[in-house]
Amino acid sequence: MRVYYLGKEYDEPLPLSYAEEIITDKGIQGARLMEKEANQAGNFIGYEFKLEEGIVPKDGDVVAKAKEALAAGHRFILADLEPDDLLAVADLPEAKNALILNIRSSATKLRQEECRRNVFHIIPDYAMRADALAQYLIWKKWPRWFVIRRDTEKDQDYLAQVKRRPPAMAARWSRTMSTTCRPARETSTPAISRSRRRCPWRPKARRSTTWSGSSIATTISAII
Repeated sequence: MRVYYLGKEYDEPLPLSYAEEIITDKGIQGARLMEKEANQAGNFIGYEFKLEEGIVPKDGDVVAKAKEALAAGHRFILADLEPDDLLAVADLPEAKNALILNIRSSATKLRQEECRRNVFHIIPDYAMRADALAQYLIWKKWPRWFVIRRDTEKDQDYLAQVKRRPPAMAARWSRTMSTTCRPARETSTPAISRSRRRCPWRPKARRSTTWSGSSIATTISAII
């Protein structure tokens, strides 16, 4: 079985830890690992997988690359693409009968108004992540949430999904604050780390789940 990896060299977010380096190839490395493990298991039942790679530069034409792959007969595509590029590829007439797996974008619209019948999603979207976060916070009896966000499309999408959860879960907002954080490597102490150190609600060993803090702070970052 032929598998085609279609990616683009996007600007990757800075990691939260100074000890980590910026990872620019996690998508393709994951695909290569998938090929190796799939072939190890597939050999027992007579299946073989062959991965072919197509990566365009930041200013490259990913649609043209997709057309080349489709013209070569590829119908199983791993799409490591942002929403606009993903939709442009999925809407190609040549891709009508292709199977495109979204392995990068968590944009909620890709499962809603911008849903495509030839696109399947491997990565969870922001609605799923917000559900998981909200359920955990309510389970811990932390009903008041404080959110710090950036003015980016990803952060706004995530925040919109988180805000949809409280009414159904007996939670309410304490406050929402927007910030234009500088890159982590330009600050002596990252904003998210400072928030974690200030949080009065960090649990101690064997402590009751009844908390006495005046508010519960939750810091949400869209950095992945």
